[in-house]
Amino acid sequence: MIWSKGSPVQAMFQYGGKVRSQWRSVTDPQKCLNKAIRHLHSFSRLLNIPTAALPVGPSIQKEFSETIASSYFSQTPMIIRNYPVPTERWSDRAYLLDRVGSDLHCDVEMGHYNQAEKLNITFGMYLQYLQQCSESHGDTSNIPVDQLLYLAQNDLPQGLIPDISVPDLCKDSKIGLGEGHLYQTMLWMGPKGSISPLHFDPLHNFLIQVCGRKRVMLIDRNQSVETLYSGKMFGQQSNTSAVDLENPDYKQYPLFTEVSPVYKGEIGPGDVLFIPSKWWHHVRSLDFSISVNAWWR
Repeated sequence: MIWSKGSPVQAMFQYGGKVRSQWRSVTDPQKCLNKAIRHLHSFSRLLNIPTAALPVGPSIQKEFSETIASSYFSQTPMIIRNYPVPTERWSDRAYLLDRVGSDLHCDVEMGHYNQAEKLNITFGMYLQYLQQCSESHGDTSNIPVDQLLYLAQNDLPQGLIPDISVPDLCKDSKIGLGEGHLYQTMLWMGPKGSISPLHFDPLHNFLIQVCGRKRVMLIDRNQSVETLYSGKMFGQQSNTSAVDLENPDYKQYPLFTEVSPVYKGEIGPGDVLFIPSKWWHHVRSLDFSISVNAWWR
């Protein structure tokens, strides 16, 4: 265990022990990753997500809108690099604690993939957990699956809002890329190995990478839904696939062999991934990672 005896984090994991028996056993994470890479090459078409780089400068909103326009109108994904993000500040956990506060409650996912248990803890407890992970494993090492806590899909705390520049087109219909309606801005934070399972969102999505790297895989929204095994029949929400994209069970999900193409890419600090509405996507943290996403229409 990586937490001290009697600490709040230990108590949290004692609670989590009640549900661990429900989780699927997982082998060495690096072996799983290597197997996932081999699986990706088995797709009949594996495409790189198109990328473009913004000019480096303090005012890039006009250039951002012009760069993303082609992908918006074709409704295809794109990675835009050189977007301004507060990487240095957000890498400092003391800064995060000062801006957010220790008592803010947040939701974390405990466990692996789409079988994780959700817990509500304070931000201070979560930073304590991350510190203990760093001391025991480092920010680039694999964390045992039963010790993974992913702060996923929480509203961006008020104290961090001034640090993030949400693209203007999300809020201004005059730009001509959508309705200019920003719905939510969310915070995602977790150790290496944190995963968002294969799913889609009903709104357009900008995934803004602040710290660390993530591997992203996307599937066209026009892919036949029968091949993706989503919904209550498969124990999932209607927008979530039961298939583990990195380790698919083709005996259980034979139609998944028909999924093609799959788009792949890697995002790091200063990268923004455009995910058009209803495109299926799977995301894995390759390092300790902090991201912000903006859902808009």
